[in-house]
Amino acid sequence: METVSIIYITLLSVVLFRLLFKWYQSNLLVPFKILAAIMLLSLSLEVSTSILFRNMSNNLVFYHFFNPIEFSLYSLFFYYLMPLHWPQKLIVAIAPCFLAFALISGIRFQSITENNSSVVLLESILIILYCLLYLRHIHIYEIDRRAEMNPYFWITVGVLFYFIGTLFVEGSLTMLLDISNDTARFYYKAGFGFKYLMCILILIGILSRRQLDSIQDG
Repeated sequence: METVSIIYITLLSVVLFRLLFKWYQSNLLVPFKILAAIMLLSLSLEVSTSILFRNMSNNLVFYHFFNPIEFSLYSLFFYYLMPLHWPQKLIVAIAPCFLAFALISGIRFQSITENNSSVVLLESILIILYCLLYLRHIHIYEIDRRAEMNPYFWITVGVLFYFIGTLFVEGSLTMLLDISNDTARFYYKAGFGFKYLMCILILIGILSRRQLDSIQDG
C-alpha cells in the first residue's frame, strides 16, 4: 500500500470515527448520516483496491459500481441541505439521468475493465454544480449567519475542492498517459492532495458543529 493511500485512509478513518462517535452520543441530522455513509464507502473502496491491487491485474470494476453509488449519496446529501423546492427538483431530475448514463457507458462505451473516465468527469461536474448551488443558497438566504459557523459550509467547500481536483486529474490523465506513464502517475498521486483537503475541511465542519451546539446550549 502506497504512502498517499495510507494517509488518505487515515484521514477518512478519523472523519468516519468522529461522525460515528457523534452519532453514538446523539442523534445525527440526516445529512451527517449520509456523509458518514459516503466516508465509509470511500474508505472501503480505498482499502479494498489498495489490498486487492496486488493480486488483481485490473481493479477498475470497483469504480464502475463506486461512482454511481457515491453520486447517489451526494445527491441525497445536497437534497436534504437545500430546502428550496427548485434545487430539490433539479437533483431529482439529474440523479436518475446520471445513473442511466453510467449504466449505458459501462455497457456500450467503457466496459468494467476500462477506466470509466466519462462517468467520473460527469459526476465531478454535477457535484460541483450541487456545491455551487448550496454556496449560493448560503450567500442569499443565510446572509445574517456567519458562514464559518455553518458546518455544511466547510463540508461543501471540501467536497468542491475534491471534485475540482478529480475533474482536473481525470480530465488530463488520458493525455498524460500518452506523454509518459511516470508523468501520469505523478499527477495521479498529486491529486491525493485534494482528497486530504476534503477530509480536513469536513473535519473542521464537524468540529464547528460542536462549537455551534455548545454556543446554542449556553
